[in-house]
Amino acid sequence: MNDFFIVFHPILFKNAESYTFNFILALSISFILHEKNSKNKSKRYNE
Repeated sequence: MNDFFIVFHPILFKNAESYTFNFILALSISFILHEKNSKNKSKRYNE
């Protein structure tokens, strides 16, 4: 998640509202990616 945030940090807007929005968006995307990775791992164990 930290790597993800560092990559997108330069894109974040300077004002507080946009910064908060982008931070939440980044967290959501990293959570979704993490969920996908977890599902892929569990599929491998089931085979």
